[in-house]
Amino acid sequence: LFGTLKYDSYNNRYFPTRGVYFNGDMHWYLSSSDYNNNFKPFSYAKADIGYAFEITDALSVNLGSEGGFKLGDNQNGSLDFALGGYGNNFINNFVSFLGYDFVSIPGDSFVKGSIKLDYEIFKKNHINFIANYANVADNIFDDGEWFTTPDFSGYAAGYSLDTFLGPVEAKVSWSPETKETIWFVNVGFWF
Repeated sequence: LFGTLKYDSYNNRYFPTRGVYFNGDMHWYLSSSDYNNNFKPFSYAKADIGYAFEITDALSVNLGSEGGFKLGDNQNGSLDFALGGYGNNFINNFVSFLGYDFVSIPGDSFVKGSIKLDYEIFKKNHINFIANYANVADNIFDDGEWFTTPDFSGYAAGYSLDTFLGPVEAKVSWSPETKETIWFVNVGFWF
């Protein structure tokens, strides 16, 4: 079973300058083929919220927060959250996190915060700067870990062009924890 609650008043899906966004999602896993003969019902809940506003006609800020957790005693980690990479509309519990490669940070619960500055230098041409921070581990809501200084951080700078085929983007990202530079390229609409 699954349930979703979504509200979106962003004025632009890819480059919002004003509006509010909320997406809550819960999945209940009640039965299984039980290949390992140890299945117990469990569920995952996650939500993300965003708020965009203009500072000037060309400069906007998008603040975001995400979180998720597991309920139940499932020992199989295949549906745990995995943070890393850049994009949207990931399957299962993959979550974008700039500064790290895809699926680099696993855990059964997480909290993430982000801030994006977007400057439209010319019509449909954007330069953006992004910072994101997270705590990710197993059971972070049980021991208060979710409310501590973030264990993971990542930063990115990029250029985006808003075209009739969707956004064309190049972003360079870096994390002080890994000291690695990772490039991400996106061409076209997110499906």
